[in-house]
Amino acid sequence: MKRIGFLFLFCNLVFLGAERVAAKDALHDLRDHLFDIMKSEDSTLYYISQLDPESGPVSRAYFGALQACMARHVFFPVKKWNYFVEGREQLDLAVKESPWSVEVRFLRLVIQSKAPSWLGYSSDANSDLRFIRDELEKDSCSERALLPAIATNLITLELLDTEDKELKMLLTKNASQ
Repeated sequence: MKRIGFLFLFCNLVFLGAERVAAKDALHDLRDHLFDIMKSEDSTLYYISQLDPESGPVSRAYFGALQACMARHVFFPVKKWNYFVEGREQLDLAVKESPWSVEVRFLRLVIQSKAPSWLGYSSDANSDLRFIRDELEKDSCSERALLPAIATNLITLELLDTEDKELKMLLTKNASQ
């Protein structure tokens, strides 16, 4: 009986460890390929299934962004609305849990900038963008490694001006540190 109990405990630990590794891999993939993943319904659903929104604000923010993005992939208006609302709620909760996270604020900004204006989900876009720009200027940002990718994505989304000399200096400064 002890062997069965030990085996059960061992299998649970292995499974939970594998689940954590899968979640870390999912976050890594999402950070590197978010916009490509969001283009595909299958990829979006896959990564939604890999994330546990209860494991922290960053996972919750990615989960919320993917949920909101699913509204693009479904046909029925009620499903579109439900996906969007769930995603919006998850994103706003992630920001509430971690208001100083550049990555979380960036994800909310992405969804707000892509959401149709009639949904009324753009009230925090300017403050999120201002927060991210302020963080780019700081030398002590805890998410320094993510800043160049975030700034590049903001330029790609046309939320930051590519001719902005100040931004180019910040990107160069952050990339070299």
